Amino acid sequence: MRLTLLIFVALIAGCGGGRAVVSGNVTLDGEPLVTGTVTWISTDGKTVAYGQIQNDGSYRAEMPAGEYFVTVVATSMPEQNENPMIEAVGKLLVPAKYTRKEESGLKYTVQSGNNQIDIPLTTSPE
Repeated sequence: MRLTLLIFVALIAGCGGGRAVVSGNVTLDGEPLVTGTVTWISTDGKTVAYGQIQNDGSYRAEMPAGEYFVTVVATSMPEQNENPMIEAVGKLLVPAKYTRKEESGLKYTVQSGNNQIDIPLTTSPE
């Protein structure tokens, strides 16, 4: 009976440590980033979660607890193209390094429950 109970408790707890909600603010050189997406990619590559950046710089995402690489992609509104066959693309508002998990330098541990994680970005070279 005890063994069954231990197995049951282990299954409920799970290996990932439970669900997590991550929220915070994204800033660029100290100012709120007002558009874009924050992407959370688990270090094992099995989980991806997204948080849309709001016009006040805040974001929110839900995912299993664990360790994550983070990327941020934000673009300006694209200009209208005269040729409808060419897709209009906006200008990247953050340095390109933040768009790639290998280069962003953003890695966080997310605990089960609520997490407050602000993401400060900078345009200065590091």
